[in-house]
Amino acid sequence: MGFLPVLLNMDHVPVLVVGAGTVGHRKIAKLLDRDASVTVVSPVLPAALTARWRAQTFRWIPRNYEERDLDGMRLVVAATNSAAANRAVVEDARARGILAQDASSRDSCDFQMMAEHWESPFLVAAVSTTGIWPGAAAAALGERTLDAKWTHLLAMMDSFRQWIAGLDDPGLRAALWHDLRARPVRQWLDEYEDEGIERLTIKIGERLEQMARDWSLSAGGGQPWRKN
Repeated sequence: MGFLPVLLNMDHVPVLVVGAGTVGHRKIAKLLDRDASVTVVSPVLPAALTARWRAQTFRWIPRNYEERDLDGMRLVVAATNSAAANRAVVEDARARGILAQDASSRDSCDFQMMAEHWESPFLVAAVSTTGIWPGAAAAALGERTLDAKWTHLLAMMDSFRQWIAGLDDPGLRAALWHDLRARPVRQWLDEYEDEGIERLTIKIGERLEQMARDWSLSAGGGQPWRKN
């Protein structure tokens, strides 16, 4: 694994964020809190970010990404809802020697942002799941203890990630991955304690396989396992 945990001084560092949806919003807020010089490229800006934009805390370009948006940037975050668009941004950035993060693909990232807790201006603790399961990083950090359960659960989640990545239908891949990550981390932990990692892996794997079968039988995809 090539990731090296580091602390970056982000004061006034020019960063481009492409996309301002749920993931992009989270990345933008984190960068702004670290005093980065953020430029956002997105046709739409969520209401939650509008006040900060009006206060001129970041620059917003209201359109789709263009390669020239990389001019002068040192870091890039691709966080659109299109894996292909994110991949194109990352490829453009790397061609210019700019470090990039693809929010839709752990395997296409030059860096990852970590969940952190500051005890004081002098001491920080940080945790990363290397992009496998970001929500679990904050939960693990909150426990202040990194025991075997986190390794077991992350290995399980990564096996599901690899299986999902091998499916042909991008809609199905997105739906399965969303369903996995939508489950509260506390629920995963409770089921791990009750059932153990082997039984839990089998149970979730069988559920994902059934969801995939239901998807293939439905007209036009969707989420047929969620009946009204």
